[in-house]
Amino acid sequence: MKRVTILVMSLLVAACGRSAEPDYYTLAPVDGALGTAAFLIKVQRPSVPGYLDRPDIVRQGDAYHVQIDESQQWAQPFDVMIEGILAADLRQRLPKCTVMTESGAEIGDPRFLVQLDIQTFNTVSGDKVELKGLLTIVDKTGALPMKSEPIDVTSEGGRSIDSLASGMSGLVGNLADEIVSQLDTAKAKKR
Repeated sequence: MKRVTILVMSLLVAACGRSAEPDYYTLAPVDGALGTAAFLIKVQRPSVPGYLDRPDIVRQGDAYHVQIDESQQWAQPFDVMIEGILAADLRQRLPKCTVMTESGAEIGDPRFLVQLDIQTFNTVSGDKVELKGLLTIVDKTGALPMKSEPIDVTSEGGRSIDSLASGMSGLVGNLADEIVSQLDTAKAKKR
């Protein structure tokens, strides 16, 4: 009887010490229209607010409540993931450009720096995804004035984690479209 009790207690202790492995998610590049610019570009790692700077996926509940689920996490740091996905979106859209990242090992002296200051990037109203922040494109040559513009875009998605990731991926793609438009304008002004 003593052996059975020890065995049962050992199993209970072992079971309590284990937590389920979380589900991991990532954003994915989305296709967009091709641009014609041919520059060396560097995507800086975006700044993100503290409540998003965590491995756990954060969803907005209501105006004063956020949901943090430790069982559903990003596969890599949030800021690094956005930096990489934005760079991948730009590479697809700008085949004549070389797109580097702050986190990458690429070497070169970029003409343009893409900076993103994220203020909000999560669900709103339960079924929409919102991205708010500031996009700045810096021409290091000084030939074109630095351009900063507010970002405030919303898309469908958000009920499930898959739809949240899909909606967020689409919004990063929309951001890439805006950057392509600005760089194509810079190319036209260069002539």
